[in-house]
Order: sequence, then structure tokens, then C-alpha cells
Amino acid sequence: AARVLAVDDTSMNLKVINGLLKRNLIVPDLADSGEKCLQFARKYFYHIIFLDHMMPEMDGVETLKRLREMNLPVETKVVVLTANAISGARERYLAKGFDDYLSKPIDVNALEAILKKFLPPEIILTDEQLTTSPPLKFEQPAQIESPAIEEKISPSIDFDMGLANCMGDKDFFKEIAEEFITSDKTAELEKHFAAEDWNEYRITAHALKTTSQVIGAIELSEKAKAQEFSARDGNIDDVKKNHADLLTTYKKVREELKAWLTPAPKIYSSIDFDMGLANCMGDKDFFREIAEEFITSDKTAELEKHFAAEDWNEYRIAAHALKSTSQVIGAIELSEKAKAQEFSARDGNIDDVRKNHADLLATYKKVRGELNEWLGD
Repeated sequence: AARVLAVDDTSMNLKVINGLLKRNLIVPDLADSGEKCLQFARKYFYHIIFLDHMMPEMDGVETLKRLREMNLPVETKVVVLTANAISGARERYLAKGFDDYLSKPIDVNALEAILKKFLPPEIILTDEQLTTSPPLKFEQPAQIESPAIEEKISPSIDFDMGLANCMGDKDFFKEIAEEFITSDKTAELEKHFAAEDWNEYRITAHALKTTSQVIGAIELSEKAKAQEFSARDGNIDDVKKNHADLLTTYKKVREELKAWLTPAPKIYSSIDFDMGLANCMGDKDFFREIAEEFITSDKTAELEKHFAAEDWNEYRIAAHALKSTSQVIGAIELSEKAKAQEFSARDGNIDDVRKNHADLLATYKKVRGELNEWLGD
């Protein structure tokens, strides 16, 4: 089996590479610092170590130096992970002793090319082997169409880019989006800003730049990049001037992601679910049973039969039953309309019965439709 170690101080970046590797049948070890990378490398053999460059305390270059001093096996290849995808970057990293270079956000084709390049040929499964060895084949994410306009997350986020960075897997993208929210770096940025620790501020802004790009938050990524470079180049006035704006944009992206991850509950205009639940002692399963019974015991044909036969007494009885059952499930409007028909039939106001009959049936159909939709969710 392939032995791979992924090293990054940002939990979201680790989650991304972990997910991408698992989709290639590889379960990697994960380390969130250079020190932990060294601990893993002392204990285990790896074919490939994916090593982030920009980390606090011990960065990727220093970690690589320490790995080489440990007499790392020649079979182990160290690939730098970096968001610095600029001209000549690969050559500079190779000159520092890395075996190859992978830019972030990670492109799955580039990742797979690295795997094919450095993993022993005998442990790489061919397409034919994947087809003939079902137990080993990782379930690939279902292909999904580009999201409709109404499914766009927000003005701040390019859904298509985020989805592409997650191999088109919407569930994986949701995991990454949740991780982006929970690994909020606001307090960290504020701490370094207050302490005027511009090196640590730079590292944190760099991490935010990368994770923002992964989810498709381009504006935020660019602002974090500007802060990173200002801190790196000693332009502290620019850092101070733009710090609040960065945090505002960051907050906006997190809030828009939260809103997308927690869609507003469906509104069923015909049914008061709180009332229905209360009538079922707050037992949702019991309410579902009652709702199913309401649908299956459809009285439409019965009402139509008595209406056509002008049997107003039987019509009254059927309307009375509908009034009661509608109230139980919380369909107040339907219950009131059935009650009006019941009383009109009882009191001989047949013109009113005739005038309102079709409206009663339309409301009844709407309630059954909404219940069916709710039961199917």
C-alpha cells in the first residue's frame, strides 16, 4: 500500500489533501507541524511526504533540512505544498532540496501525476485492475451538473471554483466549507496584529489566502494575499490600514457560507406543524403516522359523490370529518373551510355549499400535496 504523509499547519488544507488522496485509494497520515512531521518520519517509512512551506515555528524548508539530516530513505520523496504559484517557483524549491512542487489549491490532475511519478509501479492500480477488483475501488463522487444560478452560494464565493477544487463532489465541498467556518482565524489575526508580530501575522494571512481560494472566495483570498505581502515587505502602514477590511470581508464570507450550509426551512403555508405536533404529544413519528393516514383516507371522492347526488346530509357528515382531521394535523384553513361547508349543508344554505365546494377541494389537495412533500424529505 502507498505510504503517504501530508503536513500542513491548517486543518482545512489537511482535510482537502486527505480527501483527494482517499479518492485515489490512499489513506495518508496527517501532521499539523514540522515537528510532528519529524516524529512521523522517525517512526514510519513513507513513499511521499507532502510538506507545506509556510508554517509557524518550523517552516517547510527547515523541516526538509531536518528530514535530510535524519538520513531519510532515498525512496522517500518530499513534495512541497505552496500557494506561491509564481514563475520559477518550482525551480527554486527543487534547488532547496525538494523532489517536486505542488501548488495550492491542489489540482487533482497534478496530484495524481505526482503519485504516478513517485509511487512504486507495482502498487499503482491500472484502470483494468480497478474494474476487476471492486473491493479496492474507491467510490467516485457522482457527477453533478454545474449548479443553477439560484444554487450559487453568495456574491462572495465562486461555487464552481470551490466545487472544482473538491473534484466536483458537493458533499466534500460542504465538509471543506464547514471546516473553513470552524477554523476561524479572526482571533489569531487580531492577536498578532495587537502584538505587532508581523511575521506571525504574515503566516496567518498566508493560510487564509490559501483556504479562501480553495472554497472560491477570491476577493477574500486577494485581500489576505495583499496583507501577507505587506507584512512580508515591511509595509506596516498598509497592514494597519487594511486589517479591518480584511476581517470584515472574512466575516461576510463565513456568514454567507453558514447561510448556504443551513438552508431556510421549507415553509408549508397550509399547515401549522407546531399545532400538529402538539396534537400528537410532540411525537414526530406519531405525527408522521397521522399525516400518512390523513393522505390515504382521502375524502375527495366521497365529497364529490355526495355533491353530485345532492345528498347534503352525507356531504355534511363528510365535511365534518374533514374539519376534525384537518385540525388534528394543523391544517387550520382547510378545517375552517370544511366547517363552513358543514354548517352551510346543515342549515340548508345549498348555494353557499355549491359556491365553495371547488375551493374546499383545491385547499384539500394543496394540504395533501404539502404533507406528501414533507413526508418525502
